Parts: sequence; structure tokens; C-alpha cells
Amino acid sequence: MNYKDVGQNIFIYRKHNNLTQRALGKLIGKSEATIRKYEKGEVEIPNSVLELLSNALDVNISQLLSWDVETSINEVVYGYPEYKMNWIKECTGYKPLIDPTTEIITMIGNKGQKITLSEEKLEMTLKDIESFISFKFYELEKM
Repeated sequence: MNYKDVGQNIFIYRKHNNLTQRALGKLIGKSEATIRKYEKGEVEIPNSVLELLSNALDVNISQLLSWDVETSINEVVYGYPEYKMNWIKECTGYKPLIDPTTEIITMIGNKGQKITLSEEKLEMTLKDIESFISFKFYELEKM
């Protein structure tokens, strides 16, 4: 079992349920620090705790253990629909990857080059691109 992936899933579902680490900890009888360690994949999570987590987060254990949420991670945590992430890749040539534990977005180019952005900076960049495209369409309509 990859505890880092399980931790990311816990993070995703916790955010989806609008819970803080402290609130989730209270629901399952663990400390905020323990929840943080679970989310970072730093400690083994006993099966009994996985069951408590799945109940508290309203998911089944297999959802916590698998990485089947990968396609919805952007929507659940950050409001980035999959089509938007694909659009970013098409426009920039970079594949966006979001690290939910840090809220940092890394754009990976075809040759392995990387650009790291905060969520806020990416949103500013997307608004600039959308404004540019809207302006170009406006210019075309005037012709």
C-alpha cells in the first residue's frame, strides 16, 4: 500500500467534506498532528483507522486505498475541471500537476522542463489567456 497516495485521498475527501484536520481528527478520535501525518503518508494507517476515516469522509475504504480519484482531484479540491486542465495542456504544451498537500501546481513540458506556480498565479495566467482569446475573437468579429 502506498501511504502517500492514501494520504492524498484522505486530503481530497476531507476538503470535499469541508473538514479541517482538527475536525476530522475529532470525528475519528485522533489528533490534528496524526491526521497531518496520514495525509503526508508519513505513517502506516491501521485498518481500523481506515474504516473510521471512510465512515467520517462518507466514502468506502477502496476509495481511500486507490488512486481512482485522480481524474476528479482538480474538481473536488481546486475547482479545476478536467477539460480545463486539458485546455491548459493544449494551449501551453505543459501538463499541469497539482500537489494537494502543498497546493502548488507544476507544469511539465514535453522535454521534462518544469514550471512551478501557486494556484493563485495559475488562475491569473488563465484569466490573461482567456482575456487575450476573447479580445482576438472580438477583433475578428469587427472585420
